[in-house]
Amino acid sequence: MIDYTQTNTLKKGTIGEKLCKEWLESEHGYAVFSTDTKCPHDIDLIATKKGEDYIFCEVKTKCAREHYPDTGFDKNDFDHYVQLSEKHNVKIFLFFTDECGCTIYGQWLSELQKEVTITHGHKTLSYPWFQSSSWGDIVYFPMEAMKTITDIEEETCFELQQLTKSNYH
Repeated sequence: MIDYTQTNTLKKGTIGEKLCKEWLESEHGYAVFSTDTKCPHDIDLIATKKGEDYIFCEVKTKCAREHYPDTGFDKNDFDHYVQLSEKHNVKIFLFFTDECGCTIYGQWLSELQKEVTITHGHKTLSYPWFQSSSWGDIVYFPMEAMKTITDIEEETCFELQQLTKSNYH
């Protein structure tokens, strides 16, 4: 049986969550609560400010794709976030901690659900783009829909790159 706590995926995710938590606290004054478990969980961070609604935050620590102007993640996770948002009437923000670009970007789930068409080279691409592959169903979102959050320090970026083993990009 695989010890999930020793996987590179968990190590990368933990770093990504820490970076996003620090940004929410220091740049925007949120009180941020982490699920802080050593196994897969429903949501990564819950943020709040006095007098405001809670925000659920999910952090994906991965590179954008190389040959398409987009990024994405597992469709089952996407479906879960949509259901969670609707069931609890809560806003969900998706952070992408990108070690290839040494940056963090993101967008509200509700914005990423909106259909958009972009031109890339000679191709017209429609998003969200649902794609099946040998490693599972993935949903992709255009980079142009993302808001730049902050840069990742070079040392941390290098640490994340050393943990990366992916067919994704």
